Amino acid sequence: MNDYKMGEDIRSLLKERSKIDDLLRDRFTREVTIMFTDIKGSTTYFESRGDIDGLSMVFRHNELLFPVIESHQGTIIKTIGDSIMASFPGALQGVRAAIEMQKVLSSHNAKHPKQDHIHIRIGLNEGRGIVENRDVFGDIVNLAARIETLAEPDQILISQTVYEAVKHTDDIICRYFDSTKVKGKEDPIEIYTVIWNEEEAAVGPQISTDQPLKQQGRERRVFHFDAFGGGNKLKLGIGLFFLIFLMLVIIVGKVRVNVSEVESKPYQLAYQQLKQGRLEEAQESFGQIKPEDALHFEGLAAVHFKAGEYEKSLLMCDRALKTNQGNLYSRVIKGNIFLSQGKIDEAALEYEKATRLSGEAHWQRAEAYNRLGRIYAAQYKVKEALNMYTQAAIYDPDSPEIYTNQGVLVERSGDLSEAIALYKKALEIKPGDSIAAMLLKEATHRKGLVEDRKTREQIDKLVAELIKTYQEKKDTGLDIMDDEWTSKSLTLSFLDFKKQGIPSTRDGEDEYLMLKLISRLQEEGRVHIVERVLLDKLLEELKLSSSDLANPELALKVGRIVAARLVATGSITRYGNDLQVSMRLIEPETTSVKVTVIENAERGRDIDALSRKIAQDIIEKLRRNYPLRGEIVSIEDENLMLNIGAEQGVKSGVTMNILEQVKPVQLKGSKIIPKGREIGKIEVTSVEPDLAYARIIEKDTDIKIGSRVEEYDTDHLQLTSNN
Repeated sequence: MNDYKMGEDIRSLLKERSKIDDLLRDRFTREVTIMFTDIKGSTTYFESRGDIDGLSMVFRHNELLFPVIESHQGTIIKTIGDSIMASFPGALQGVRAAIEMQKVLSSHNAKHPKQDHIHIRIGLNEGRGIVENRDVFGDIVNLAARIETLAEPDQILISQTVYEAVKHTDDIICRYFDSTKVKGKEDPIEIYTVIWNEEEAAVGPQISTDQPLKQQGRERRVFHFDAFGGGNKLKLGIGLFFLIFLMLVIIVGKVRVNVSEVESKPYQLAYQQLKQGRLEEAQESFGQIKPEDALHFEGLAAVHFKAGEYEKSLLMCDRALKTNQGNLYSRVIKGNIFLSQGKIDEAALEYEKATRLSGEAHWQRAEAYNRLGRIYAAQYKVKEALNMYTQAAIYDPDSPEIYTNQGVLVERSGDLSEAIALYKKALEIKPGDSIAAMLLKEATHRKGLVEDRKTREQIDKLVAELIKTYQEKKDTGLDIMDDEWTSKSLTLSFLDFKKQGIPSTRDGEDEYLMLKLISRLQEEGRVHIVERVLLDKLLEELKLSSSDLANPELALKVGRIVAARLVATGSITRYGNDLQVSMRLIEPETTSVKVTVIENAERGRDIDALSRKIAQDIIEKLRRNYPLRGEIVSIEDENLMLNIGAEQGVKSGVTMNILEQVKPVQLKGSKIIPKGREIGKIEVTSVEPDLAYARIIEKDTDIKIGSRVEEYDTDHLQLTSNN
């Protein structure tokens, strides 16, 4: 009886215990993601640098990382020395926070000496934990802490549960890391590493998939289907079996043909969408190709490259090549990434490998040859570059870019006729190609000047006179600058700009930019550009090459000879998809820099817009440094005639100040014309080459012939000048 009663008591207690457990689970446990971090080498840092420096380093670490955790909905549970324990409402927030934390520290380290670098390990786990007053307890916490201890500095390791939650997320890439035994767990646990930088993306163990691949002797996890299980075995006669087998072979053969046709359509459609900039649609189309096909990963690599996601693109390229070493376009994409990063040799190697493979589409092989040709051209390997372009044109005869590249190269070699033919061919394929059209226009113009006998004789005569005049002034010590008030024509000579960084994907892009800039400056009418043919002839007479003009003294000498008021020099620098144009306009006589322009263009740059911005900047600065100045030469009622016109840059609508007449003064042996006070304003109504007509819009006193005028800017602020 007593035993029975005791048994009842135990059962009652167990029931109560079950109720308490359910209550604890309902009220105090929930799904949560736990993060642990640890600073590499902090003990050594404290020992070698002292407690104050050590605490300062930990404080800086916390100052950098706490805001990142909180911005991803994280809660900092506690800090244990140099470690952080934090919780997140979900795995996505935790992993994204971890990635940003590593990137923040990487950026910090790049700006500080090595001894002040901070490197951390990060481990994450997700599951149900006991949550009380912001703190979390349970096995989930212990496992997160143990995962963190397995990580290397700068590494993020995650558990299987975290991986399952983030593996289908586009902005998070993981690799299988290891299967390991940890304290408190009977079975090994699967651990993955999160990729957050390009170096880690380019190398490393097998990329993780929905199921782990064979690692360290473990078998691939697969599903098996047994049609003969559970006592319901299917029994077929031998004859019937072979009949069905034969029918299956025929059916499967037909299905494979149809599947191949269907799969080729998403592939072609996806690249069409990609070329049109429809990245999401392209990614969806590539996703329709089976993952066991290398074309699936190749396509995703192309999408990521187009989006500027180089880490992900390299991962997909490696995966495509692991599936099929003969995948051509993955090599091309890798080459494009390396080229964008300035790794020219690595890019050339990938392009060369691609040219030796057979591709799904001829345009892909053509791209490999074309890009390799660009590298050779930038290295002045003309013969090799032309050979690559020829091969590219064979595989893709409808590419205007290839013919433009060929045209620029042969034009630089001196063959204008062949260059013109190639530019025309590019325009036949794509009539709206602005680069080919501009290059054709300039090459045709130069060819006409060179071949026209009368023009050639005039250029020869002009160059001889310029050299003679320069020499006479140099020998007599005469200064060609004077103090005259009236503006002279502002002549500008563009010298060859230095090209730095990686070569442009399309040759002729830099030339197009400069030609558009020159065209816009000429349209403005403020400056006159020295003809390139005249400059080439002068260099020939002086036995100089374009590369010699990189020498500032020679550049200024050439500017003085052609009587240019200003000489434009500078550089065009590319790295990745960034472009910087740096330009200086220098007075040859005084060697002073009058205008400095630095413009940057980001990804998706519009070269036309860039040239427009630079031209506007130059014109505005020229107005301030060289305001239009002249004198009134005729007065009739309220209408005036000025001794300056279109040749000096005057346009209808320009507003000018009228200045009172003052006598010149001598200062240190030079005649100086002081600037008088303002006595009125005029507006230009019409212009001729050397004359302008204006009306008086304001005056304080009578206006006289000989009164000077000076330009106002658009905001009616008085301009200053170093004329």
